[in-house]
Parts: sequence; structure tokens; C-alpha cells
Amino acid sequence: MAQIQYILSGLLNGNQDCIDMIMKKKNMIEQNETLFYHIINGLQMYYLYSYTTIIFNSNGKVYYELITNNKKPRNYIEEITIYDKIESFPKDKELYNGFFDTIVLNKIDDVWNYSLSNDLKEDNRFCTKVLIGCIGLNGFILVRETSEPQWYLREATLKEKIRALHVIVEKYSIGYLDLIKIEYEMNDILHAIILTNEGYVESIMGGGGEIS
Repeated sequence: MAQIQYILSGLLNGNQDCIDMIMKKKNMIEQNETLFYHIINGLQMYYLYSYTTIIFNSNGKVYYELITNNKKPRNYIEEITIYDKIESFPKDKELYNGFFDTIVLNKIDDVWNYSLSNDLKEDNRFCTKVLIGCIGLNGFILVRETSEPQWYLREATLKEKIRALHVIVEKYSIGYLDLIKIEYEMNDILHAIILTNEGYVESIMGGGGEIS
């Protein structure tokens, strides 16, 4: 950086205003190139998605509208994608806030193809999403406490939940655990996983068969 400023100072006869302007433009270009690289990479890897901007004419006036589906308004003129915006945006200008309003972090559970179950088992992001979802789901894993002649169900501790989830994934697969989670969230089952007081899996979705 110091070398560049020294060279510019020689070329511009020490005109500090011009040097500052050139350095500001240089930093802005580098910043935008890095930012656009990460945006494009995020879009291609499905971590991000972008709204499409539709330009249309209404009563003689041109309007811009953000859409997330394929439905286009009447008097449709042009469709602008995020790639069009990046291509046309001056690299030496500061991005305006509205630009970032069109880019959204993708919902983590929208990006998997459930028909490829073998691939899902190797996808750390998918496995993490399912496990964290199960741990945070109230009432998903309960423990049967017995106090003769009665018994009651309590929320499992974090340690009990992690151990039980590990056992189920090892025995049945992460896809099976996700199915249980979905059934429970849809209120299709009253109890998802019940553990014994010793931490063993007593029942899954109301079925019997203890697994350790």
C-alpha cells in the first residue's frame, strides 16, 4: 500500500487529494469484488437466494417490484436477476442498502433433496439441522419417571437427549429421526421419543422395543 502511494505521489506531483481519491476507488473496487464473489458463491451453493426485480408500466409510470415466484404483473417490461445487478453495478461505487434487501439467507431446510437419502447421511449441514431441531423441540424427548404406584413424564436433560439421538441415528439413520421430528411437529403423534429413567429408549412414536 505504501509503495502504491509513493508511486502515485511521483506521478501526481504529490497532489494528496488525487492520491486519496484513487486509493479510495481502489479500496472500493477490491471490497466490491470480494463481496460479489461471496454473494455469487452463496447463490450457487444455495446458501443465499435473491428476489427477482420486475420492471412494469402502470398508468404510464414505470415501477419496480420484488417477486419470489414466477407470476409477473401486467404491463411486464423486464426481469432483472441478481446476476444482472452485479454485472451492471459500478465496481467503484458503494453499494446502496436496497441492493442487500434483495438478498436473503436461505432457509436451511429448503435445500435438500429427500429422495437422495444416502447423500443426506453424509451431509453434515443436514444432520446438524435435524439434531439441533430435535434438541430444541419441547416435549420431543421425554423421560418416564416412576414413583410407585404412579409414573410421570419429564423433559429430558441435554445429556439424555444427545445420547438418545445418537443411539437412534446409529440404529435407524438420520432420515428416520427427521421423519419422527416432522410427525411430531405436525401433531400427528402425541409422544415422539420416551426414555427410561436409566436413559434407554423405551418407545418411539408410541411403539415398544427398548434400545440402548
